[in-house]
Amino acid sequence: MLLEEVEGRFRSLGKKECRLSGYPPGYFTPGIDKRAYKHILDLFLAHKYETFHEALSMDASIVLFTVPESTEEIQRRLRTEGIEIRSYRRDDLVRFMAFLEKSMPSDWVRVERRNLRKIVEGGFHPEQVMLVTQGEEIIGYCQFEGSHFGPFGVSDQYQGRGIGTVLLARTLERMRQEGFHNAWVMWTDDVAAKVYAKFGFTETRRFALLKKAL
Repeated sequence: MLLEEVEGRFRSLGKKECRLSGYPPGYFTPGIDKRAYKHILDLFLAHKYETFHEALSMDASIVLFTVPESTEEIQRRLRTEGIEIRSYRRDDLVRFMAFLEKSMPSDWVRVERRNLRKIVEGGFHPEQVMLVTQGEEIIGYCQFEGSHFGPFGVSDQYQGRGIGTVLLARTLERMRQEGFHNAWVMWTDDVAAKVYAKFGFTETRRFALLKKAL
């Protein structure tokens, strides 16, 4: 009855589609956990919802993490191309925000604005953000908050060169140095999961994102 009431209100507002957990902000989990809440998933499927995407949560132990030699080699090659990976600095602010607004999802921009403000208050630290640069240009970044890893992204035109692999490894290394024993990511997909798996991440939960034409 609740579901039918919500759908009716959407229709009255002229909405053509209803989505369950499309993307942040405003989600607790990315969709319905397919194993833990199968009965809820079955309820939506019975009401003609369909799965349009699956998201994964992944976890890894990093207490003994070291950067593999193969990753070190990729980083050495990237340096010969002028690509560096380092911690965020205060004078990166303007270029960093320009990179985020141009290349990353809007919610990631919101999260980073919040964290950069918190640096001034002492609630967040520059070492929690890793940047990828080529000359003066910022082309990728990753951050962590506690043992939560991410967001994590590289500009489209620079993907496929191993940058993400090195960025992920150096961030995990930094997390271990800060004393964290584990790292987890709430929302990723099967493509990115292959990169995470290189460093010991395994699937913890799998979620279905649903939609229905009204």
